[in-house]
Amino acid sequence: MTTFDRYIFLEWVKTFSLAMGLTLGLLIMEDMYDDLSDLLTYGANIKEVAWYYLVLLPSFLPIVLPLALLISILFSLGSLHRNNEIIAMRACGLSLYRLTRSLWTMGIIFTIVLFYLNAQLVPWSVEQSRKIWDNYAFAEQLTNKDENNIGIIYNLSFYNHKEKRLWFMNRFSEYNYRYGL
Repeated sequence: MTTFDRYIFLEWVKTFSLAMGLTLGLLIMEDMYDDLSDLLTYGANIKEVAWYYLVLLPSFLPIVLPLALLISILFSLGSLHRNNEIIAMRACGLSLYRLTRSLWTMGIIFTIVLFYLNAQLVPWSVEQSRKIWDNYAFAEQLTNKDENNIGIIYNLSFYNHKEKRLWFMNRFSEYNYRYGL
């Protein structure tokens, strides 16, 4: 890695980390605005809320990574252009590919990371955060004395492979395993 590559890479990393942090922060704040009051009314303490958002965080990464990559490349190359640094590097005989190869490398690495995220980490994150949410909601419903309104799932479908039948249930209670209440 040449000095030019390191310089362009470090300029890009500064902007990327700022764009990544701001975008993730905005998404977390938006989710907290919607869901934090519900979690606290369900009886979750601060440690459990922090764990919920830590588990939820990877589900935001497929949205944030491409956006942060685009913003950081635009800002870092724009800053280099504004300061005439790209012109100076081109005057030294460097091609555009050679100037931006560290950015191309990071783009390829992020492509591979996004494949992994979408295949492994994001489904786990969505499933676990939904499970945490449902457990808190179910525990809150248990304080209700009416058994017919605890753990209700609306419009549930079930495919019975053995009999090759598809079942639709308007209401199903996870609490007492009854349907059609």
